[in-house]
Amino acid sequence: MNTYVKEYTSFMTDIRHKSLNTVESYKRDVTQYISYLDGTGVTDISSTTKTTVLSYLLYLQKEGRASSTVSRTLASLRSYYLFMMQNGVVKSNPTSNLEAPHVEKKIPKRKIHAAIVAIDASENILLRHIFLIPCLME
Repeated sequence: MNTYVKEYTSFMTDIRHKSLNTVESYKRDVTQYISYLDGTGVTDISSTTKTTVLSYLLYLQKEGRASSTVSRTLASLRSYYLFMMQNGVVKSNPTSNLEAPHVEKKIPKRKIHAAIVAIDASENILLRHIFLIPCLME
């Protein structure tokens, strides 16, 4: 199954013009997925199903991977399966219609700190406390 990974990374670089960072991340995600498949006895990528992909994504979550990592992995696998379909290796894309996990957006601490500093405590103590609560909860 690893034979297509090199072709896929070349496709991502040369045809899709993705950044080196993106290509390396996608390559790592696909390589880890293939290792997972090998470990579960799957030897042919064309025999994978939505259940296979979902099982892998659940495995990543159980391993403690962040939802942003799981979401990026799904994007990587979508791209890889699309490439494999275009090259006639697989007949369908088992990642289609799968939803990525919700990724929480956090306010960076430096922005919260800047907002707290900007508030004049003598004028609006309540507003200052509203900004302090998220800091204390982390």
